[in-house]
Amino acid sequence: MGGKNHQPTKRTSLEITVPMSAALSRMCSHLNLANLAIEECIMTRGLSFGAGRGHLREATTFMRAARDQTGIFTDLGQEMLGVLGVGQYEPFVPSGVIDIDAFLEQLFTAQLVPDSAAARGQATLLRDEGYAAAFRAYLEQAAKVGSQLEILETLTVSMRDGAAGFQGLFWEYVERNRKPWRQAYALTSTALTNLDIAFLTGALVSTETYLVSMGTPGLLTNLDEVTLPAGFAAIKA
Repeated sequence: MGGKNHQPTKRTSLEITVPMSAALSRMCSHLNLANLAIEECIMTRGLSFGAGRGHLREATTFMRAARDQTGIFTDLGQEMLGVLGVGQYEPFVPSGVIDIDAFLEQLFTAQLVPDSAAARGQATLLRDEGYAAAFRAYLEQAAKVGSQLEILETLTVSMRDGAAGFQGLFWEYVERNRKPWRQAYALTSTALTNLDIAFLTGALVSTETYLVSMGTPGLLTNLDEVTLPAGFAAIKA
């Protein structure tokens, strides 16, 4: 399995939840690559018109690619909702197998997921309503990500085309807050981060449910192999 696709499944995992996880990973990658293109645009300040404009075009291409992946993620999520409850995804109620509240606190303590509203909200849905509610929440969050990506792309295009496309003007617009580009990026990044955290939380809960159901050691049993020792501190130069 990958790092955040959902278990327990057989066909469903391979055909739906793994591609969902892949689409989410591509969303995150494309947004980061879009920001990298913007940073490269800013670093070309004072050079040719074409250099800056090219980086801006590249950024919008990555933003559009990220938005395309939200569509793929959503289509797969809808397919998943059609599968739930018809015997292809077991068990349907994780709380019947594990204590989700206690497990979530253990995840926080082990720093496997950040203590956040996104993680707590997803765990609560799984505890109280099961997988269908959890996947509906993913779709709602993905819709927000898609809308924020569209706003970010539109704003970037407005500074890419025409006179505003010159990298010096883009730099001025962003650095002097004449255009709310940083705010648009932050809103997009935060929406996507919340979806990523929620999806990771759901994956860990569903995987723990599967492992416990199978009598296999849970996710917290071998953490010592990958956990930093107590008192670890980064080496200072």
